[in-house]
Amino acid sequence: MSLAIAKVLGYPVGVSVPGFLLAFAASALSGIVVGIYPSFKATQIHPVNIIRS
Repeated sequence: MSLAIAKVLGYPVGVSVPGFLLAFAASALSGIVVGIYPSFKATQIHPVNIIRS
């Protein structure tokens, strides 16, 4: 989307492969960490205790 807007407005834009890969790796890593931590914490809770409370 940014490339389309830059083209319409006439701004010079460059996309580097290493920058793209770094951004992808950072977003994938943060998504994995943010997904694993809550699920790990949820496995530590016993369902019976939740039902009783």
